[in-house]
Amino acid sequence: MLLTITRFLQLVFMGLYTGILFGDRVGVTPIRPKMPAASFVLYQQQLHLVFGKLMPVLLFGSLLAGIVSLVLQRRNYRNMEYLLTVIAILCNAAVMILTVLINVPVNQTLMTWQVSTPPENVMQLWAPWEGSHTIRTVIAVLGFAALAYAYAHKRHHVNVT
Repeated sequence: MLLTITRFLQLVFMGLYTGILFGDRVGVTPIRPKMPAASFVLYQQQLHLVFGKLMPVLLFGSLLAGIVSLVLQRRNYRNMEYLLTVIAILCNAAVMILTVLINVPVNQTLMTWQVSTPPENVMQLWAPWEGSHTIRTVIAVLGFAALAYAYAHKRHHVNVT
């Protein structure tokens, strides 16, 4: 029962943060460079106030649930679900590392900018954030796909046998 709960929580948390990253990358990233600098700064600061609180909960929640799932599955370390869970956890960790090393420092700098007088080279200053965001989005999608497949594979295996 505990394994089912932790696998479910890992899937939900990872799905939510992957959806946020993917939606931003596909829907917002192309629009950001077209925004006036002041609008860009205001938008990103407001977004950061929300996601700066939410994303750590989702990232750490997924990682913790995944680690607990691995511990609970340790006797089955040779099966497909275990391997895919490991892949998802490694992707989760990579997203966290990129976020902490690149995105968070850029966000912290962004929060010091004045909407009324944004930096002249705002998009150049923002460029490392976008590059990291693209990479972490791809990694998150791969990790979520691995986890979703593990869950579907387990469900199919249980229903077939």
